[in-house]
Amino acid sequence: MLKKAPSEKRILKYVAYAILLVNRELEVTLCNDAVSQIWEQDKNKITGKTISSLFSESQKILNCLRLVFSEGKDYSINDFPLKLSPNIEKVVNVSMNPVFKKSHRKVQQVIVTIRDLTDHYQIKSKEQEKEILDSLGMFVSSIAHEIQNPLSGIKGATQLLQRELEKSDMPTTSTSMILHELGRIDRLVKELLLLSQPIPLDYSTFNLYELLNTITWFEENTVDPSITFHKYYDPSLPDITADKDKLHQVILNLIKNAVDASPKNGKIIIRSNYCPQWKIVDKQLDTQQKYYLIEVEDQGPGIPSADQKRLFKPLFTTKRKGNGLGLSISFRIIEEHGGLLRYKNAAEQGAIFEIYIPRIPPQKS
Repeated sequence: MLKKAPSEKRILKYVAYAILLVNRELEVTLCNDAVSQIWEQDKNKITGKTISSLFSESQKILNCLRLVFSEGKDYSINDFPLKLSPNIEKVVNVSMNPVFKKSHRKVQQVIVTIRDLTDHYQIKSKEQEKEILDSLGMFVSSIAHEIQNPLSGIKGATQLLQRELEKSDMPTTSTSMILHELGRIDRLVKELLLLSQPIPLDYSTFNLYELLNTITWFEENTVDPSITFHKYYDPSLPDITADKDKLHQVILNLIKNAVDASPKNGKIIIRSNYCPQWKIVDKQLDTQQKYYLIEVEDQGPGIPSADQKRLFKPLFTTKRKGNGLGLSISFRIIEEHGGLLRYKNAAEQGAIFEIYIPRIPPQKS
């Protein structure tokens, strides 16, 4: 007895590329699971939508679709910039193939196949960036060590001078100012060294809910009381294995940045929960891992789109008094954990920083 042939829907389920079936009204009538990975939506919410609503700046796509319907020919667009939001853009190849009615040669529907090339371009870009940063790191490390030696000598001599002035009941304002500035330079040099070498991690197992509570409790009691904290934690999350102190450092840095960006009577939202698998597919993370997602959101002005690509680069800052190392070090710490730190614009106004961190450390070869 012959087995029943699989249905269209069952076949589409096993296709790795995103598939959309589009009718003559340019509406999606059918799509596969891979579509949800590109648009980060359930595929059932995509069915019924128009192509123009899925592809912003879609005139090129719409023109090609109309040609497929009118001419019955295949069309393709390579390296198409697919904008999903003001700060999220993917690079895709799009191919369009006509489906004819059996009775005559009129095109009934078009199969739109989308191949996501974002990872390929990101990996290539990341490899080039790593080569540059490795070279820069070696240079920074040698310079930092050269600065540290005379810095220690200047600091020691200034401390001796200050003690002599104190014994003679003379003003020590100048020496105190020098020591304060030397301390600032010393901290900057240590941070530069962090960027130029692997960050060692001291793993322990702890409750993420308790860590977030500790950090936010302290901040709530030290910042402008008009700024309110809204916490949406999942207390049922199993314990995480990570470097507690360094994760504390990252979260605290993000919260302090949110406080600095907040207006009077501003609201800071902190969330923690399990990260759904579809959210990590296009982020160069291990899809076999379970991740927690921590979000810090503020109601400040947000980050201009022109600055977003440089946000985690060393020495880049949008603050007047910042040194541009806090976010780059935070990025490195989360990266060393096998996770990801990224930025996105809030729905209305403000910034959202997302930490994707694995529940258990990745196995390193």
